Amino acid sequence: MGKASAPNAPIKANQGQEIRWLLDSNAVRLDDKVSMSVYVDGSFDKHSGYFGYGGVVLYQGQVSKYKGGRNTADLAKMRNVAGEIIAAMQAVKIALEANAKQVVIFHDYMGIAEWALGTWQAKNTYTQEYHDFMQAKGKEITIGFSKVAAHTGNTYNEMADQLAKSGIQEAKQANR
Repeated sequence: MGKASAPNAPIKANQGQEIRWLLDSNAVRLDDKVSMSVYVDGSFDKHSGYFGYGGVVLYQGQVSKYKGGRNTADLAKMRNVAGEIIAAMQAVKIALEANAKQVVIFHDYMGIAEWALGTWQAKNTYTQEYHDFMQAKGKEITIGFSKVAAHTGNTYNEMADQLAKSGIQEAKQANR
């Protein structure tokens, strides 16, 4: 598996989106055998205060999914962003558990990449923890980020969106 042609050259995902790497020196050629792709999303229900997260994992020709929801008051202040962050952190955990060499996180909220990369200032405890988590895990696995447009028919992004919404419903039912 070779390095990118130039040290900071962006790599394009199969769908043509640019991938921004947490550590440029780690950017390697995408390879389905060692690269995991995860589409992540978050959602928020303003009536209940619950937020949800979901992810669609593509790895070694298989598709799997995860989802969840919570109503933690301090996180709910962040609305859907709380779910987006949890989904991205979960993506990295899943990639590490699968012994993937790299994970590309496809997201529709810019902060997922920007806080991890340090291009946005993490102003609250939760975004600081997210930044620190990604920086630490970036020493264990190559992490890339690719922005996708929300609600434009991207199959896996739409699936992640629905999983996040479903995660809210399941969490609400579990806490009745």
